[in-house]
Amino acid sequence: MKINEKNEPDRHNSNLLSTPKIMRLFMLLVAIFLTLTFEVAAAQITLNERQSPLKKILKSISIQSGYDFIYSDIAFENLAPINVKLEHVSLEIALKTCLENQPLIYMIEDKTVMVRRKSKENSSFLRSVVAILTEIDVHCKVVDEKGIPLVGANIRVKGGGKSASTDNKGEFSLQKIDEQSELLISYVGYKTKDIQVKELLKIKELRMEPLSGELKEVEVNTGYQKVKRGQMTGSFDYIDNKALEQTPGPDILNRIKNISSGIVFEKSSVFGDDKSARQSIKIRGASSFSYGLYSPLIILDNFPYEGNIYNINPNDIESVTVLKDAAAAAIWGAKAGNGVIVITSKKGAYLQATQVSAGVDIDVSQKPDLFEWPRMSISDYIEKERFLFNKGVFDLFIGDSGTYNSLTPAIQALVDHKKGKINDSDLETRLNELSKNDIRDDLSKYRFQKEVAQRYHINVSGGSEQQNYFVSAGWDKNLYRTKGDSYNRLTLKANYNYSFFNRLLEINTAISYALNHKNSLPFDAFTPNSASSALYPYVRLKEEDGSNAIVNSLYKKAFLDKWNEKLLDWNYRPLDEIGKVKDISITKDYQFSLGAKINFSKQLNVNLNTVLGSGNTLNQKEYDQDSFYARDLINTFSQIDPVTGSVKRVIPFGGILRNSNNDYNSKNFRAQLNYNNDWIDGHQLNFIAGAELLQKKTGGYTNTFAGYDPIHETSNSIDPINYYPTILGGTRRIPFDATSLLAVTSQRNISFYSAMTYSYQNKYVIFGSVRNDAANIFGVKTNQKWLPLWSVGLNWNLSKEAFYRINWLPELKVKTSFGYTGNVRTDLTAYLVTSDLGQNSLFREPSSGIRNFPNPELRWEKVGMFNAGVNFSTERNRISGGIEWFYKNMVDLIQPVVLPPVVGVSGNSPNLNSGKIKGQGWDLQLRSENLRGNFSWTSSLNLSYTTNIVSSTTDPLNSNSDYVRGRFVEGRPLQGFYSYKWAGLDSQTGDPIGYLKESFSKDYAKIASTLDPGSLIYHGSAVPVVTGNLMNAFSYKGFEFSFNLSGKFGYYFRRNSIDYYSLLSNGGSGMGEIDFALRWQKIGDEKQTNVPSMVFPADYSRALFYKNSEILVEKADHIRLQDLRLNYSFLRSRFPHLPFRNVNLFFHIANLGVIWSSNRRGIDPDEKLFASFGGSFVRPKTISFGFKLTI
Repeated sequence: MKINEKNEPDRHNSNLLSTPKIMRLFMLLVAIFLTLTFEVAAAQITLNERQSPLKKILKSISIQSGYDFIYSDIAFENLAPINVKLEHVSLEIALKTCLENQPLIYMIEDKTVMVRRKSKENSSFLRSVVAILTEIDVHCKVVDEKGIPLVGANIRVKGGGKSASTDNKGEFSLQKIDEQSELLISYVGYKTKDIQVKELLKIKELRMEPLSGELKEVEVNTGYQKVKRGQMTGSFDYIDNKALEQTPGPDILNRIKNISSGIVFEKSSVFGDDKSARQSIKIRGASSFSYGLYSPLIILDNFPYEGNIYNINPNDIESVTVLKDAAAAAIWGAKAGNGVIVITSKKGAYLQATQVSAGVDIDVSQKPDLFEWPRMSISDYIEKERFLFNKGVFDLFIGDSGTYNSLTPAIQALVDHKKGKINDSDLETRLNELSKNDIRDDLSKYRFQKEVAQRYHINVSGGSEQQNYFVSAGWDKNLYRTKGDSYNRLTLKANYNYSFFNRLLEINTAISYALNHKNSLPFDAFTPNSASSALYPYVRLKEEDGSNAIVNSLYKKAFLDKWNEKLLDWNYRPLDEIGKVKDISITKDYQFSLGAKINFSKQLNVNLNTVLGSGNTLNQKEYDQDSFYARDLINTFSQIDPVTGSVKRVIPFGGILRNSNNDYNSKNFRAQLNYNNDWIDGHQLNFIAGAELLQKKTGGYTNTFAGYDPIHETSNSIDPINYYPTILGGTRRIPFDATSLLAVTSQRNISFYSAMTYSYQNKYVIFGSVRNDAANIFGVKTNQKWLPLWSVGLNWNLSKEAFYRINWLPELKVKTSFGYTGNVRTDLTAYLVTSDLGQNSLFREPSSGIRNFPNPELRWEKVGMFNAGVNFSTERNRISGGIEWFYKNMVDLIQPVVLPPVVGVSGNSPNLNSGKIKGQGWDLQLRSENLRGNFSWTSSLNLSYTTNIVSSTTDPLNSNSDYVRGRFVEGRPLQGFYSYKWAGLDSQTGDPIGYLKESFSKDYAKIASTLDPGSLIYHGSAVPVVTGNLMNAFSYKGFEFSFNLSGKFGYYFRRNSIDYYSLLSNGGSGMGEIDFALRWQKIGDEKQTNVPSMVFPADYSRALFYKNSEILVEKADHIRLQDLRLNYSFLRSRFPHLPFRNVNLFFHIANLGVIWSSNRRGIDPDEKLFASFGGSFVRPKTISFGFKLTI
């Protein structure tokens, strides 16, 4: 942001419906796409065939028109190939042209075309009589390839008018049918069956075949190529569109949570925070000491996505592939050490009839229960205030002069009692009345509400022989749990492909735009200026007459009365701040891609692609001129002339605007050669080789404006450097930042890569890849900038061997792989980097410091991984799945090294490639079809075990507190969990007792500062070692019901308890836990409680010892009911007159909580606690419902 000559902030337009150039370009492309869509819809059929079989031509017509065709293969016997050329003609004209001069006729009924041979007019009377005499009744059942009944299958008598459809059991009946007749059985997505009646009488059920003749094998997208699932030698999880739609929600990460093995999401991150969301994901554990800085590589449509992950509309996504080991992820090189998540968007297809899909999702969350999380009672809080008062903490405030600080009503009552203004009885009466109030009542009534999220989405897709397209739009409108807070999102996306010269050249383009607008009330609106001014828990936010209450938690009334006539109203009304203080975040993201595919032959082609990305995030804190923050700041720095009484305002009257602006720009270019050939004798070869360039620039700035007028967008200059006298006494600097440039980074990468897959008769698969990465941030010399990486893999299908004879296990495959990936620290470089530290507080001169020490040997981190697995399925796929074991060796890990004092630099350390970690684990996946038929039941189990052990570290352990704070320990898990050994409470004082050198000790500071592992307890891992989920799905006719259980095991957490230091410091404004009521108060209490006594003054070391002692450590193992889902599908096959292809209605419940926990306190260790003004709460239950229809 820049300031013009009129001091007008160049403020970003926050209007969600603004149309910058990129949106105008998008709207133009959408208009073109829709024009093409309507042209295709109005004139569906385009044909250009020479000497082509008629069946092939009819299949093309079926794809383009969306009509189902029913015919018998016998009808096309002895028919010569034909030539036909038509452009944008109707279905009727196409059929008449193609069947002209052919011994065929057709009939159209609803969306079905029936083609059959013409009847012979000279059918003899004798043949008719024979037909009548041989008429019989037919009854049969139609099932799919798995034996599940097909409801609504069409059955027609070939050459006759009789027809039927299967009922809800998949059965049909036809009466008085000639046993020599042929029946045509058809069902959408399956081959049409042609069978004689007399043959049908010999079987109990008719099994249909998919159109392809077999189930289409899933192709896994690695970001560089699509590989058949059976040819993948590496470890991966494939999540299809159906699984993604299982969990509604606005972001793609929430949809893949708890349905994949080996991927763990840490505690819930703040929605919209891209950095914390990415870093919350761990694939097979962390792969670096700097695990807080690393996250999996996110790929969107084959290229790294640098924008905010919440900009991606999950309704536009077709599938997600998680690449977990080196063979799967090594093709991505030095950025794949933490795994790769490949997101593939929906696209149109050639020869696809126009399809429109639309849907609405609505989420409703319960109003947060502020009383759900137990805390210190109001009476205990007042008792704590009495304790501090009796200790003399408030003696300074008893007089009428010398301080402006306010007192809580309880303290004021104690002051009045000490001054003799009220007697003992009056004091207790006032304190008892105050204890009946609870701020959570008013907050729940006036601040919180049910959270409602609405999501609308629509897309149009289709294609002809030369082109295909996909256009989508999404709109999210969310009202948050706190009144006045909202989140809106607009997403637009379009891609278009066109082929030239009979698909010798294919051009593809895509463009997307996302705009997020978040508005919330910042925390400091309810805690003005400091934590010491936080609202006390028994405050009332409303007066008896319904007006917003004045709560002077910062300044005493006498002080305000002195200045209110001369200055701005200095009273603080918390509920008035709603609407006057806004925390606005506006994120815009643009993505544009252009690609060309040159097909030299069926086997050989070249891809040239470029992707441009740009994004901007503007965070604005806007304080209205009537907000308490603005009034308080203006009044504080006002200067009053002692003679005239006139007021001079150092900070001009108006609002306050704080801006933080961050931008990114990315450019990707890739050139890739592809060769894919299948030989008749079973040999298959897939080979790719290419090069790519990446450049990413980030930067931004912050600034603050005073006297801000939001209507005219003007402001005034402020001096943030010099000191000014204040009404409160003394001098201060205005707490504004001058316009400052944030860190500007430029990252450039160049890579060369190649991968090859060879298979023989789908029995043996050999895979290999090599890649060489270079970046501008590593190495002073050219040869130090590069990192070569490679991987190899083998896959053996034992079940195809001649010696294999296990009938009940028809599929058995083994695979193994090994390779290297890498990590890159973008916040480090091999060169010396300094940073501006602003003005030195002592000399008031500009100062700077070392941000990055030079290290010519700095290099990439490397992650080696070995993986071995077995995949299997029993007869008829009743049980299928796989198990994999992996071993990781992470070397050259970057760690800080402590410098000796003689270097002359403190608080910063150089980073060296000095650390090592070893990890191992296994992933188990099982799927069972428990029941088949009209009522079906399937189960899916994912289970993973992961552990990472520190094998080498240069980060020294100098004290017990280093262990407790989570420093790395050789031979222990990367995130090990330590605590101070507990010896109980002192029976005389209630002090906690620890150990030091195997003896009891209450020298808490020494216990923390001494290096004595014997005085510590090692519990295990601080993160789950075993994770898993169990999904059960049931279906009956059009109904589907499912529920998902998830669990985490083998880790520990530290529960909250009383923290006397925070409770008693800052004038005793801290709010304590419910454990306060359980504290030691007299001799003998140590037999019933482990909560220490309350002492004054608060001892920081004592409080810290208790907080980190073993007595507060609990096992975190738990199982939760993740969600429930019920949906019903209206299909045209069941409802022939339905105007849509299908309609799906769903109902979903999430955040159902823990159903089993290893700790007996009912604590959910994995649920993030949301702090609020006066209370805390966990995420409430959410009910979702909606529909999706396809035209």
